[in-house]
Amino acid sequence: MLVRDPALPLSCLSTEIDQMLLQLEERVIRDNEGIVGPFTAFEACDYTSALVRIATGHTDDSDSIATDSISLFDPASPTPSSLSLYIDAVAAELMHNYIHIVSHVLQPADHPKNPYRSIYVPRAIAAGRIVVGIGDNQSHSGTALSHALLAVSAFHMYRNQPENQHYDKLARLHRVEAVSSLKNALSVGEGTSDRSTTLSAMLSLVSIDLMEGEFTEFWIHLEGCERLMSSFGGPPDNSPQHTQLNNICSFMHTLSQSTAPYTTPKPSLEACDRIEDLLNHSPFLPDDHSLEFTYGTTANLASYLHLTISLSQSIAYFELNELPTPPYLRKACMALYAAISGWSINQESLASLPGTDYETRSLITCHVVAFHAAIVIYFHTMLDYPTPHSILQSYNKICVSNLLAAEVLKMSNGASKGWNAMAPIVWPGFVASCEAELIDQPLWRAWWTGVQKYCIGSIKTLWDVVQDVWRDRDAGLAQKPGWREVLRRRGKRVMSGG
Repeated sequence: MLVRDPALPLSCLSTEIDQMLLQLEERVIRDNEGIVGPFTAFEACDYTSALVRIATGHTDDSDSIATDSISLFDPASPTPSSLSLYIDAVAAELMHNYIHIVSHVLQPADHPKNPYRSIYVPRAIAAGRIVVGIGDNQSHSGTALSHALLAVSAFHMYRNQPENQHYDKLARLHRVEAVSSLKNALSVGEGTSDRSTTLSAMLSLVSIDLMEGEFTEFWIHLEGCERLMSSFGGPPDNSPQHTQLNNICSFMHTLSQSTAPYTTPKPSLEACDRIEDLLNHSPFLPDDHSLEFTYGTTANLASYLHLTISLSQSIAYFELNELPTPPYLRKACMALYAAISGWSINQESLASLPGTDYETRSLITCHVVAFHAAIVIYFHTMLDYPTPHSILQSYNKICVSNLLAAEVLKMSNGASKGWNAMAPIVWPGFVASCEAELIDQPLWRAWWTGVQKYCIGSIKTLWDVVQDVWRDRDAGLAQKPGWREVLRRRGKRVMSGG
């Protein structure tokens, strides 16, 4: 249902909208490309102090860049570029695309608890008049979320129609508005009073970055999520939706850390040398099954990935300080590898999926098995663990075979179940294909080429990185992990999922 403001015109000349977008573009060009955007909300170098400044109302000159851009759409302004003249039909088109296409694209399987539809959309719609004008008593977090979803949708439509620059301009416009509203939300304490909507807005800002594919600030917003979750006071919110949001935050942060170009040296997991003790340090609870349909993995595998990162950080700390690796750390590596290598899909109940929905269970099983195979490869490359080459090559084949099988399943059930729009989480493919032997690269090329159809910018960027890794290997320059040197050379961070 469209919400209309009687004070606003029912129609608007397309030339007026184009003029509004042109003014925004001119400001972006004048202030240097990329300055007007999410970086105006938080400084990349110190997200924590940025949150403090926002919460206490202290801003600096950098905020004026976003303020100037937002002023183009000030409802008090009589100019055609005012947001109050921004017809709701445009926003309705973007929201329709988000609800019916994007919300399915962003997760690997259809499920009634799809967070993009069951959490984000209702909270965004609750912001109400933002699609046609500025209300008097709106939630800043809800407004930020609304604009973020519209930006994600606009970038997706631009990826589908690259000749239509209009959608690209719309996406950037809504991203500026989303960040401005999020700043306002944090400054008035909505991070505490409306936790779930604020987290939803932050996570959707990450989705903007991934849909666009430029990877310019996703880690900033994920750090904001982590800080916000750790700063919650008062009684905990144990509602299913908030628990699901916390799980999403933790997993996306884990994915972000897993492909960082540099390992952060950090001692952790002290005196933990048994798998039971190690799992106590994981943010993922084994009885939470939402990762199955949201990311095509399980809480157990997410814990193994999280612990692999923690162990690599601990080893890096001792190496940096020229200290011998303590015995407990070596035992911890052995315990974790034993758990990873001993894992079986039969250990997973996949309780989030109906037992009678054999097609969906088969689809998720393919994703989960591929994820496990990629974790084995990731463990070996990050910790330089002595694993026979033949075993790693076998896991590489398992990974690509299951990812290809998942795509075949989606094509065979696409017409009846609407599965054609559901993109895979490409983390397993990225990690495994970067370590693929020459003989397996044609299969990986077929898979990467096929998943470009989902029109997610991050998938194209990750495929470009994989091809750079292969070229390095052909030139005898390969390192392990193969993606790390390429990302360092590019000065880039990447992630998959969001």
